[in-house]
Amino acid sequence: MASSLWATWRSRASWTRSMAAQRRRPRSCLAVESLENRCLLDGIPIIPNLPSKFLSASTVPANGDLNPYGVAFVPRGFPEGGPLHPGDILVSNFNNNVAGGNLQGRGTTIVDLSPTGKQTLFFQGSSTPGDLGLTTALGVLSRGFVLVGSLPTIDGMSSSIQKPGALLILNSQGKTVMTLRDSKFLDGPWDLTVNDEGDEAQVFVSNVLSGTVTRLDLSIPEHGNPMVTGKVQIASGYTKRTDPTALVLGPTGLAYDADREILYVASTADNAIYAIDNAEDRTTDAKKGTKIYSDSKHLNGPLALTLTPNGDLITSNGDAFNPNSTVPPSELIEFTPKGHFVAELQVDTVPGSAFGLALETAHDQIHFAAVDDNSNTLDIWTMNVDADPDGRSTAPSRPAIPELPSNDLIGASPNANRLVVGEAASTMMMVPANTAALEQLFAETATTLPRSSLTSQTLPVSIETEIGNQDVSGPAL
Repeated sequence: MASSLWATWRSRASWTRSMAAQRRRPRSCLAVESLENRCLLDGIPIIPNLPSKFLSASTVPANGDLNPYGVAFVPRGFPEGGPLHPGDILVSNFNNNVAGGNLQGRGTTIVDLSPTGKQTLFFQGSSTPGDLGLTTALGVLSRGFVLVGSLPTIDGMSSSIQKPGALLILNSQGKTVMTLRDSKFLDGPWDLTVNDEGDEAQVFVSNVLSGTVTRLDLSIPEHGNPMVTGKVQIASGYTKRTDPTALVLGPTGLAYDADREILYVASTADNAIYAIDNAEDRTTDAKKGTKIYSDSKHLNGPLALTLTPNGDLITSNGDAFNPNSTVPPSELIEFTPKGHFVAELQVDTVPGSAFGLALETAHDQIHFAAVDDNSNTLDIWTMNVDADPDGRSTAPSRPAIPELPSNDLIGASPNANRLVVGEAASTMMMVPANTAALEQLFAETATTLPRSSLTSQTLPVSIETEIGNQDVSGPAL
């Protein structure tokens, strides 16, 4: 077991190995090369490694709806034959047009953006005041359905909110097949996330009016519409209040880690992120759950929330929690589930511009998308990947690591600035943005992985590996 690993990049600095407890679960990964020729992998943070070039696409449809809120990728396996295609991005609009007053809770449209930014209208509902106001609660089921929350107003003011709102289920053609209303389990559906298992799904919903989080269990037949088979309130007690600028504040963003069965909740009016364990099977109310992140230096009313491939979380600051905050406006904040700040990115200098966001990995690319409410656009970053359909790097110029004995271990630091990981028949190696991190490897806490999980996959950066008397090395990118 006494083997060592060195990785070199530019400065050819030497790293030494550290050992600790084994990680709980494997996580598949893709070796990523960004538009700026930086290596990105499953084990690294997203925001510090985003390419400088990105696509900005208008979210304003022909009817002029404004204020994009929800963002959702169309997943692989989505049925063919309709207007949506895997990799497309759906965006819901919360406000009506300028001529109508640009009023909150009056938006009626969902637009479909192709990977190249081409926009088409996917859904348009009734514009009668009080009928629709499409929220951040937007999700797509692989069997061909789109879920979207609605919390309409009459005049754009919180006093005219039409309680309790509703959850619409649309088919692949953008037609409403079900409208769910429930004053207990859908009390102001503000955001949602889906655990999609094909023929069934768990839909987690944050209810901004009641300060609760609920789970709807769906059965989805191969032919036919979804059926609700269960409803349960799994969290409660989040601060809720109306707001003159943001209309209403309460629990918003949700991100579900299916491997750990943890649901993360961004509670805007608490200015904190919480974790609910056993969320998929829970039948009791966990109250707020466990607070995992509260950071007045970086958070100011967290809204949307997404989980990254390495287990980090990214949230968007809505800026309404504290209008006098010293936190720069309209920022995206990346942090770890342990509550450690990782990085930030400003979407716009105008307060209140950040809201919906989403991330997907598919085949040879990673896509990260975030709305800019001020410019009514969706910013899309694309990180290119060299990978085969199994997510394994196939770049011929990069060296392979032979399969190793199962009792050999390799350390992996969770620190965002230095990470080497290999698991689930995949390999990952981070090229740190901060070269100072190359002065040491695993200097603080670390985890270990079975060395046998490093099969004959290629590595994306220059390496020198000592395995007994066998050395493997290769060129840097």
